[in-house]
Amino acid sequence: MDCQRGVDFPWTATDRGPGHGRHVLFLMLACAPADETVLEPGCDLCALTDANQYRLSAELTAAEALLAPGKDVVIDFAGLTQDLQGHPVDPAVDIDQVSLLAFRNLAPAEIRERLVNDELQQSDVAGWLTAYPTGTTVQLSGFGTSGNTVDAPDYFVGGTTWMVILARDEGSTAASVAFLLPSESAAEEKVIVDNSTSRLAVDVDLAAFAPVIVEPGRTDVVLDWSAVETDGFGHEFVRSTATELALYRFDETPEALSSAALDLDALVDESWTLQLNGRPEATLDDLRGETAFTGISTGSTWVMMLRAADSLNPAPYLLTRLKAAR
Repeated sequence: MDCQRGVDFPWTATDRGPGHGRHVLFLMLACAPADETVLEPGCDLCALTDANQYRLSAELTAAEALLAPGKDVVIDFAGLTQDLQGHPVDPAVDIDQVSLLAFRNLAPAEIRERLVNDELQQSDVAGWLTAYPTGTTVQLSGFGTSGNTVDAPDYFVGGTTWMVILARDEGSTAASVAFLLPSESAAEEKVIVDNSTSRLAVDVDLAAFAPVIVEPGRTDVVLDWSAVETDGFGHEFVRSTATELALYRFDETPEALSSAALDLDALVDESWTLQLNGRPEATLDDLRGETAFTGISTGSTWVMMLRAADSLNPAPYLLTRLKAAR
């Protein structure tokens, strides 16, 4: 039925038969304005559930290099001009920390799988060494722990899988990952890390989960995630692992942001953070940033994340959208 033109009714105004009320109700529903706004009530004490939680799937590829055991292997990253997400890198300036992790009884494929699914346990790591390069190469003899150098070449032997992570931003952002495999059949003492060494592909749909509808323009909104049972990786959500809450405001739509879910820091228009100290809830009044937080508004995409400062995986444990009620 075309509600934009006159309708030829089969009865007159005085022809009110038994079905008259039913017909009138049908016409009221059928001819309601198509663009009528549906009001959404907002919360000020907001209880989050799994329906508000995002879902993440990721795939990490990383090169594997067979190297001579017991040698002072050189890691050369002069050719690394893009990180594993395709961002530009100046290897001589941006790479400020290199970590070397040793694993026993774990193959590279198992380590990659556990890493992207946030299933890597501290007990999996047999040793963790760090170096701070001053150029575009670093040798095993340059790694140490707690400020002390270690004879790393002596431990670079068969039966152990080594993962090297080249990082930027004071070691907080992984730029490339590679596996070093000591092998008696190998004579090579140098590994080249370049743009083809590793790649991280992430699939996130920021419009696929229910947003939290909050009262607009209020700074005293409380977010409570104690009822969330599953993290973004599909595991049990251990709330104590999240150390920081971050709130980001974007001019872009959720659909546009989905293709860059792990790159939100570079796209954000305004941001605020607060430290959780083990709490399962937070008041947005406690947020701090370069600009004052004045409440959730319409016309923007608002993303709230819970993260862990010491996690090897950059993906947040909880990510949801906050939306202002209308």
